[in-house]
Amino acid sequence: MSNSSHYLILSLSGIGNYLMHSSIFRAIKIHQPSSSLTVWVAPRNTAVLAKANPDIDHVIKAPIKRTLIGHLQQIRKLHRLSADTGLVLYPGQHWKSALYMFLAGLDTRLGHRYLHLSNPDSSLLLTESVAVNPAKHDIEQNLALLAPLNIPVPSSLLPYYAHIPTHYQQQAEALLNRLNRSSAPDKILVGLHPGCAPDFSWKRWPLDHYSRLAKQLVKQHNAHIIIFGGGMELPMMKKLRRLIGQQHASIISTHLLTAAAVIKQCNLFIANDSGLMHLASAVSVPTIGLFGPTDEHRTGPRGLNSLALRAAGTTPVYDVTTNFSLGTEPHSSLLALNPEQVRDAASSLLSKNIPSHQV
Repeated sequence: MSNSSHYLILSLSGIGNYLMHSSIFRAIKIHQPSSSLTVWVAPRNTAVLAKANPDIDHVIKAPIKRTLIGHLQQIRKLHRLSADTGLVLYPGQHWKSALYMFLAGLDTRLGHRYLHLSNPDSSLLLTESVAVNPAKHDIEQNLALLAPLNIPVPSSLLPYYAHIPTHYQQQAEALLNRLNRSSAPDKILVGLHPGCAPDFSWKRWPLDHYSRLAKQLVKQHNAHIIIFGGGMELPMMKKLRRLIGQQHASIISTHLLTAAAVIKQCNLFIANDSGLMHLASAVSVPTIGLFGPTDEHRTGPRGLNSLALRAAGTTPVYDVTTNFSLGTEPHSSLLALNPEQVRDAASSLLSKNIPSHQV
């Protein structure tokens, strides 16, 4: 049984990875309710989700750029926490994270064995390490770190935990009320996220595919399309709205938790392999993830009524450690995924989750 009273957990990835990490926070708190969890997050908008998570006691946001002085200041800050157990969650900057935990004076330092120089099974500066299992989803990959601590994984554990404070739910309600009065009275709401992290544009399904799909959903299901995304994605979102027809589509670009509350009111959400795909799944909205170069068996949506689609005959080619960049255009495996395949899956999910007279 773990005797730790203060955990430092490094979740240094994007929104989707943070959400896939959330079940490990819950499992620790179920087993040790009085323990303290400090989570160090990447500067990728994950801090707002972590601060809203009741399982997390403290949140530290990593700086975007760090000088040598900045690194030393961060180490001093971590040292003052007096945490006794550290976990580096997958994926992440493993050897750098292990070094941080070592210099911060943590007695127990857990993580996965990782690629360092020519050694694919490095565990430098970790006191315990777990092998990465390529057959496991990233959620289970990280939950495996609990075994060395003798912390059980409850059978009732959900894949994600996303808490939306009341204030953001009220903001979302106001947005939806305005939308209902203007463009979408009594319509089925279908959310789309055509974007993804800026360095991963090869994960984006083409806009013309999204527009063809949206037009079919508008025609067949009397749907109103809500296009979600961040500020940097606005030009793409506006272009997609024009392609669909402005009377049939709206744009939501707002605070992440407000967006989560709006997504929660959608009847269906369709997205690339992205943080918002996982967020929709985490708030229990029927979700379709569009996959090509990445592996849906490792990073696919895991919520109730969620599924991943890929074109027949295509296989994943991306690897987080050895094959990081795949260009700047949509990958050929995504080009092969046609809108009709996605439409059929969407129609099936809609028929299962809303009254028949609305479909």
